[in-house]
Amino acid sequence: MSPTMSNTRNPGLALAVASPLAFTGFNIGVRFITESMTVWGLLMLRGLIGVVVIFIVARLMRKSLWGKNTGLLSLIGFSGFLSTSCTTTAITLIPLYQAMVILYLFPTFAIFLSALINREKIQSRDLVMVALALGGCLLLIWPDQAAGLELQIGHLIGILGSALYSLGYVLCRRLGAGNSGLAPIFHYSLYSAVGALPLAMLSGAGLGISGPAGAAARLALGALGSFGPRL
Repeated sequence: MSPTMSNTRNPGLALAVASPLAFTGFNIGVRFITESMTVWGLLMLRGLIGVVVIFIVARLMRKSLWGKNTGLLSLIGFSGFLSTSCTTTAITLIPLYQAMVILYLFPTFAIFLSALINREKIQSRDLVMVALALGGCLLLIWPDQAAGLELQIGHLIGILGSALYSLGYVLCRRLGAGNSGLAPIFHYSLYSAVGALPLAMLSGAGLGISGPAGAAARLALGALGSFGPRL
């Protein structure tokens, strides 16, 4: 096999393509599934699937899921839960493409958070990229006419979710060596399952599962949400 052919079969490239496709499928499904299932029930299911699968994978690979800095891992898990809660809520309040554009502003937040937390230097070209990103975002989502209060809240919730999403990545970088790569994902899933459980119960809608087809659809959606962004 030639070097060119071997490079085209790079599994990293395949995962890089599969990740946004899976995450997009999850976000599209949210718009339909939340008609019979609350956001909190969906997040709980997504977290439970992640906990079970990652635990099995970690046992097979003989990796520790608790790491050497449980406090930082807990913070990563909690920020991830809050980020997903905000983003999923925003998807139900504003058009999907607007919620996704806002979410993918997270690199701009990461520049400043990493400088604050990890003491990384901000270069002038970074500021130029931030300005371009914010300008493009405003062009895409700025309303042509006065929007209702609900739409404005959806945008603000989406921005908060994007900022928290970047915080999780910045904290993962600070976590450093000596921790399994599965540990942050496990804590994120664990905190999502535990955090969403009481909210799902209080909402009264539970998982909204009706029959085998409904159960299969929700399990598939939970799997897409759990592993799509992490492929």
